[in-house]
Amino acid sequence: MSRILSVIFFLAALGVFLGGAFFWLRKHQAAKDSSEAARICATPEMLSGKVNIALKG
Repeated sequence: MSRILSVIFFLAALGVFLGGAFFWLRKHQAAKDSSEAARICATPEMLSGKVNIALKG
């Protein structure tokens, strides 16, 4: 009985660890993708603060 409980505890702890690692990696990758997209899309005008809105009526 004690062995079964220790195996169940180990599997639960492993699941919590892997779940946390999975969500951390997803968050980390999303932040990396977001900053990469912002860096690629930025133009010199945007970076200098001289953004003109081209879609004005």
